[in-house]
This record gives sequence, structure tokens and C-alpha cells, in this order.
Amino acid sequence: MKIDKRQIENNINWLVSNGSPPVKYLTHKYLLKNDLCSKTMQKLWKGVENCSVAKEIFSK
Repeated sequence: MKIDKRQIENNINWLVSNGSPPVKYLTHKYLLKNDLCSKTMQKLWKGVENCSVAKEIFSK
């Protein structure tokens, strides 16, 4: 089963809108290829640092 470009864009949009802070960060980093030094990426990283799920994962 192949998915077309529109489906990929819809899936990426869903991740950006509905994902947890770590998912949003990784989507912007790896799928959208955003510059890691950009203000957007810095803001997303702060969201990861403040995310309770990420804190729980990295504290183990």
C-alpha cells in the first residue's frame, strides 16, 4: 500500500497539531527539516523539556 503526497502532508499536519511536545519537536526536526537554531525549534525544545511525559522517560 502506497500513500500519496497529500496523505503524507495530512499526516504531518496531524502530528504537528496533535502530537505530544516530543513528537512535535521530532516532526519539525526530521520530517520538516527545520533549522535547529530557529526560534520555532528552540520553543519546541522548551516544550519537550517541560513535558511531564519526557521528564518521566528520561528520569528512568
